[in-house]
Amino acid sequence: NDLLEEISNFERACEEAKQTLEAEIQSYTARMSDEHTKLADATSGENTAAEQGQMKAREHSELKSSMLQTRTSCSAKLRSLEAETCALKKIRGELNKMESTNHLFYQDCEVAENWEEGECSASCGGGLQQLT
Repeated sequence: NDLLEEISNFERACEEAKQTLEAEIQSYTARMSDEHTKLADATSGENTAAEQGQMKAREHSELKSSMLQTRTSCSAKLRSLEAETCALKKIRGELNKMESTNHLFYQDCEVAENWEEGECSASCGGGLQQLT
């Protein structure tokens, strides 16, 4: 009789342990599923960010190249204008030396305040605009 009661208690304890373990397994399985969903979302976000990073890197490279070309062109134009200004000053100096009187009067052109604005070469983000 004691042995049957002990077996019954043991079976009851085993059944309770089994139910507890099955409930824990179910809980951990649901949690694992949630974590897999979060991981998939995070991976998707990471992939999107990586693609955007690559796009921005390409855009940066293109803009840098354009900036360098524009800077080179502007620098060349500036050097040309500086050389022209220097040449004009030398010519004036030589004209002053050639003239016996120092009553020469030179007047530089003045830029009017009413510029006419031409169309810009880009609709957004840079470009060149002619002012005449």
